This record gives sequence, C-alpha cells and structure tokens, in this order.
Amino acid sequence: MGVLVLGIGGVLAIFLAAGATHRRALDETTAAIVAEGVLADIRAEFSRSYTVEPRPSEGPFPAPAFPLFTFRVDTTIIERDPTDGRAVQAYVEAVVIWQRKGKERQEVYRTIMFRE
Repeated sequence: MGVLVLGIGGVLAIFLAAGATHRRALDETTAAIVAEGVLADIRAEFSRSYTVEPRPSEGPFPAPAFPLFTFRVDTTIIERDPTDGRAVQAYVEAVVIWQRKGKERQEVYRTIMFRE
C-alpha cells in the first residue's frame, strides 16, 4: 500500500512540474512572437527608407493582440554611409515583458540589421 501511495505521489509531482514547464514555454513562445513582430516592423522601416534613427529604450508599449505582454525597443546605429549619412548597420534590442504569478518576467531579443 505504501508503495502505491509513493508511486501516485511521484506521478502527481511529475504532472505538476510538467504543467509549470508548459506555461513557461507558452509565455516564452508568445514573447518570441511579439519580438518577431516588433523586429519585423523595424526591419521594414529600415529596408523601405534606409533610415533607422537611434531610439534609446522606448516603451514599454502594449503588444498588439497580446494584452498581457508589453515591449521596449532600443536601437543603436553601428555604421552610417559616409556619402549620405544613412544607416548601413543597426543594432536592435527588443525586450518583451509580462507578468506571471505576480512576478515580472522578460526575454531579450537582439539582432543586427544590415541595409540591403
């Protein structure tokens, strides 16, 4: 009987841990989706007009379609074209922020964009 209780307790603990891991994975996946959208907007602006202005830590802004998530963007110009002064390379950092169980969580996504 004791072995049965011990086995059931172990199985329940595994299910609880799996549930917590699943929730964390969902949050991190949603954060990646938000960051992808933010970086795509900046990439579109960069490729359309070849201009990206430095933006020091703007935000946090609410994430579209994800009401529990916000984001902050920091853009730094790495290199400018010497002939016209437009950005050739830009370092972009997107920080996605959300709350889980009363604690603030965040994921940072970094990339370098090149003018094509």
